[in-house]
Amino acid sequence: MQSAKRILVVLCRILLGVVFTFSGFVKSVDPQGFAYKIQDYFTAFGLASLHPTAYVLAVLLVSLEFYVGLLLLFGELQKFATVMVTLFMIVFTPLTLYLAIANPVSDCGCFGDAIKLTNWQTFWKNVPLLLASIFLLLELRSTTSTNKPACFKCKIMRNALPVLLALFAFFPAFWATVDLPMIDFRPYRIGANLLKGMAIPEGAPQDEFRTEFVYEKDGVEKKFSEFDYPWDDSTWHYVSSENILVQKGYEPPIHDFALETMTGENKIQDLLASDSVLRLLVVTPFLETLTDDDISQLNALQSQCEASRMQLFHGTAASQDLQEDLYKRGLKTALYTTNERTLKTIVRAATGVVLIRNAVVLNKWRLHATPTANYFNEALASQPDTALMGNGGTYIVGCMAIVLLLIAIAKILTLHRKDTASAS
Repeated sequence: MQSAKRILVVLCRILLGVVFTFSGFVKSVDPQGFAYKIQDYFTAFGLASLHPTAYVLAVLLVSLEFYVGLLLLFGELQKFATVMVTLFMIVFTPLTLYLAIANPVSDCGCFGDAIKLTNWQTFWKNVPLLLASIFLLLELRSTTSTNKPACFKCKIMRNALPVLLALFAFFPAFWATVDLPMIDFRPYRIGANLLKGMAIPEGAPQDEFRTEFVYEKDGVEKKFSEFDYPWDDSTWHYVSSENILVQKGYEPPIHDFALETMTGENKIQDLLASDSVLRLLVVTPFLETLTDDDISQLNALQSQCEASRMQLFHGTAASQDLQEDLYKRGLKTALYTTNERTLKTIVRAATGVVLIRNAVVLNKWRLHATPTANYFNEALASQPDTALMGNGGTYIVGCMAIVLLLIAIAKILTLHRKDTASAS
């Protein structure tokens, strides 16, 4: 009986550890994306004034979630990890139930952009995790740990791994704060074909609607469906009709991407043309964030693109008045109006630069990490896509995986040494 219970404890710890590690990691590589989701929550609950706190809160939550998952997997700080994982589940399970019923936010964001779940799927996922966490907490209260370090050196060694795991858990969010996310799960990632991302497959399900009519008779209004409305009864008078969405059809990953001029002309096909010309897409959701140095850098890029027969498009969600103000401040790039959420999805930066050819994203940079203007010369256009293709931060993820593997090996060797010493 005790052996079966110990096995169940290990299985619950591994289950929670894997889920929290994965969930925390895929959000910590893109804390800005999770911050946008938190802002959606604030808006839905009437707390829009808290929007400025979203990013700091996102970094803390995803780093803590990642850390708790690592602690569970490595069996470190078990009391702290068990209490924290239980608190997470006690808070978020009822919250996801409310989201499933009321649906104020369509996607909870629990796995970032890596995996999309409906609110009901998220709730049913959380139920077994909540039960597992409560079971671990009850087992923790019924047992007394005997692993107390006997010396100062033992205490240092015992605390070293939790500290190392804490630094490891915080690193992805830190990297995304100073640079771009090391892994990009969005449809505008490096290597993505934007035209394919906008395409609707043949035979894909379409939106389904039902029509509801309102008719009036003797001063009383009544609603009818399209099958029973009194079209042939002259005593009823038509008031209005409404098309109501019954079932959502297929929506392509890229569905709200446009580059509109001040006259309303959409230039998106010019950006995504298949003519082997290199193009730069500059993304600035809010023009008021541009400094004079930013404007000078963008003007240098514009001049170099003109000299190298490249094209530059500058997308923003700012009003036309703000756009005109930027032109008065000396900005020379051609501004196009784009959906704010789309711009925030393309590049996680106040201003970002995207290199595109034949509708394929070849590279991305934050504005201040963009190569100097001389990099974008005529010789660049003659290079193949493979030479221009950036790797994002995948090499960093590989390094992190190696470090984690080495930590796991060290942990296993340490436990083996302790077991050998105990047996002797």
